[in-house]
Amino acid sequence: MRPKGPGAATLALDLTLRPGWHVSAAQPLQDDLIPTRVRLTGDTTGWHLGECRYPPSEILTLVFQREPLAGYQGRVRIEAALERTADPLGQAHPWAPVELHLQVCSDALCLPPETLFFQVPDP
Repeated sequence: MRPKGPGAATLALDLTLRPGWHVSAAQPLQDDLIPTRVRLTGDTTGWHLGECRYPPSEILTLVFQREPLAGYQGRVRIEAALERTADPLGQAHPWAPVELHLQVCSDALCLPPETLFFQVPDP
């Protein structure tokens, strides 16, 4: 995280996908595809995640799907402002509970959707 001012920083998640693999964009072109999403999860007391900035998607054409899809390949960076908020009861965690939800696919198959959980320390 990079500091942005008192109690705020930029959260940056860097993904590296092996050649031949991709994930769907944050806004896929089809409703039945799993979007790549970052959000706070669980007890978020004392934390606020700003709007996520996803990279521009690529239009991909795959053998197993007739319609093109919007996705990410290679190196992908997702950023969002993460800030500590007022916690009058002093119950906030010393880390922000962040999750990344995605589904990794190749031209031949899709792995099951997965959610990765991170405990991001207080900036």
